[in-house]
Amino acid sequence: MTETTTDLMVDGFCAEGFGAVRDEFERNFRLRAELGASVCVRVGGATVVDLWGGVADADVGRPWDRDTVSVIFSATKGAASTCIHLLAGRGEIDLERPVAAYWPEFARKGKDQVTVHDVLTHRSGVLAIRAPLPAGAFFDAELMADLIAAEAPFFPPGQQQGYAAMTYGYILDALVRRTDGRSLGRYFADELAGPLGLDFWIGAPPQIEPRIAPILLPEIDPTTAAEFFLLTADPESIPGLQFGNSGGYLTPGQHNFNSREAHGAEIPSGGGIANARALAGLYEPLAFPGVDHNGVCFDSAAVAWMSTAHSAGWDHTLRHNFRLGLGYMLSVDNRWRPERRQDSLLLGSDAFGHTGFGGCVGFADPAHGMSFGYTMNRMSSAVTIGRRGQSLIDAAYYCLGLGSTDSGSWR
Repeated sequence: MTETTTDLMVDGFCAEGFGAVRDEFERNFRLRAELGASVCVRVGGATVVDLWGGVADADVGRPWDRDTVSVIFSATKGAASTCIHLLAGRGEIDLERPVAAYWPEFARKGKDQVTVHDVLTHRSGVLAIRAPLPAGAFFDAELMADLIAAEAPFFPPGQQQGYAAMTYGYILDALVRRTDGRSLGRYFADELAGPLGLDFWIGAPPQIEPRIAPILLPEIDPTTAAEFFLLTADPESIPGLQFGNSGGYLTPGQHNFNSREAHGAEIPSGGGIANARALAGLYEPLAFPGVDHNGVCFDSAAVAWMSTAHSAGWDHTLRHNFRLGLGYMLSVDNRWRPERRQDSLLLGSDAFGHTGFGGCVGFADPAHGMSFGYTMNRMSSAVTIGRRGQSLIDAAYYCLGLGSTDSGSWR
């Protein structure tokens, strides 16, 4: 790789002993085409890394500063899942009951036995909407709920694993609305983001707009692209339906993820707005089960159950091996397939969290008392996280005394 000579413009804080994270963060800009990004690591309840840098908006040259935020795509699912676990811990939702017990309309088309557990483990079969969606459909949660209720599963529920890229969040939103009365975005703001002091929104208010970094889509090389990306060109495939039939959210145009309309909408599968500090803060209570964080506390047994592998193997959407806990991604090693090496997510054995399209990630590692967040605006073409995010994860574990900074060697 050729090192660039542009000014790095990296700012923030890095505690003694965690310099390797800063080194990799700077290396991402010099060697791995990072544009703007933030990374935050908390260990033992203290912030040891809080860095940001680069360019937030290349069109106007606006730098990425301390308060810059960006769309985190599917890393939003980690926040949505955590809302469900809060409700479960308070006895308002039973994860083993059918979704239809709370949302009767969902039972249509053979979905009557789909449990909340099936949804959290991406085994519901409800992967996409087949009928063409109107423009801006993702901005209307009740419309999406009606369409999902009328949809038939793509495979028998509970029998296979298939990542529900966008339907996932709307199902969870419907559950929250029908048990608590608030929308998932409102519930998240009241019960998690507010108490934890997070710069994190599922439905950002207008005053946040000037702080949002526009997202740049990755360049996909058809000669080396993952099967998932190749299938998005087939409108009848699951990836094609998920990307192409999005009401404009995932395609260029006035309704896409960079629009004000999208930023203000509650899109609990992929529309969260946050930075690395917020992602690390979200996962801190999960890294310290049994510890009260301003009213947010998770039982140790519940956290252990969340981070247990409930589904693993070939994913019919993402087209590679995946491991899933209860609403979270777990460490998965696909390096044995050289062509898909970058589609690994290498975490500690007890760690759990969620990546987002393009490479952002947040996770908790209770075994090491660590929570971690990384966000960026230039997307990677990796299906999971890519080299930039993985290099920061590797460096964080290295600083904890767990191996070298070579990807995953500490495992």
